[in-house]
Amino acid sequence: NSTSIFGNSSMYIPYGFSSICLELTGEDGTQLSDCITVERYVPPHSVSITYPATGVSFTGQYLSLSYTLENSSSHHFTVDGASVYANSSNSSMVQIDVGFGTHEVCVVSNDFANQMASDCVTVNMIDPNADSDSDGVIDTSDLCPNTPATESVNNNGCGSSQLDSDSDGVTDNLDTCPSTQMGSSVDTNGCAAYQRDTDGDGVMDNLDTCPSTPANSVVDAYGCANSQTDADNDGVMDNLDLCPNTFVGSQVDIDGCAPSQLDSDSDGVVDSFDQCPGTATGTIVDLTGCSPSSGGNNSGSSSGNSTGEDSDSGGLPSIGIVGTLAAIAVSFVAVIRREQK
Repeated sequence: NSTSIFGNSSMYIPYGFSSICLELTGEDGTQLSDCITVERYVPPHSVSITYPATGVSFTGQYLSLSYTLENSSSHHFTVDGASVYANSSNSSMVQIDVGFGTHEVCVVSNDFANQMASDCVTVNMIDPNADSDSDGVIDTSDLCPNTPATESVNNNGCGSSQLDSDSDGVTDNLDTCPSTQMGSSVDTNGCAAYQRDTDGDGVMDNLDTCPSTPANSVVDAYGCANSQTDADNDGVMDNLDLCPNTFVGSQVDIDGCAPSQLDSDSDGVVDSFDQCPGTATGTIVDLTGCSPSSGGNNSGSSSGNSTGEDSDSGGLPSIGIVGTLAAIAVSFVAVIRREQK
């Protein structure tokens, strides 16, 4: 555009648009000119790191890097934005002293139009002797980074707060029940039902049908104390039931006793068969719970003077026999019903 060239000579045309003119001067000083406008395209320019991929970790401080360039006039390398020296035996691979830690490594290229392009990767360079959490296990062998200070670790650098040996979802430092079976549901202490005895009765929770047993109670194999059971289903717990084995369906008092289990007047005949309740203590009674009539002792009367009294006195034993038979019949029916049930 502003460069003059005389004679037959080549000329440099920069990238972009340029005007090229031919100027002629005659012998008489007359000047003639003709111009054209040309455009020189900038060829495609690119740079690409082919190895390593971004986010990769390496042990050591030297990074081997491969790259490709297209239409580059010059290039250089940077680590975290600062230019660095690169040792290269060829034009596509270099070794760079990156240093330990996480760094951004770039290849920066300029084309012939002095336009810049770059490609970068982030790498983590690991110090082979570093122990970041100071647990005594170097980072390259440490499966549990960031172990809490003062916590003891195993050979893999893992403390109890970082382990769950029985895979129950509770870390070992909080797990009071180690070796829980796989798949078991556990509480916040890492204990399954078969490992807990919540009420302290000696029967594990998974077998205990009576939770919350009172302390120091004697229990059966199911973890139930007699204050929690009603063996005869009469509505009175066994520890209060004075009459065990009550017939099913019987009406009982607060002591768990049915009439068939009580002898209120202590005459030897249970209340359900006693036709004479309230018999005086010490009275001799028959099977109906009634005292025999004393009229039969009138032996001084002649047989010819037998009156209605004799008939009445003679009738009492028959009443006693009938009552006895009735009692036996009732007992028999009760037994049959019980067997049917």
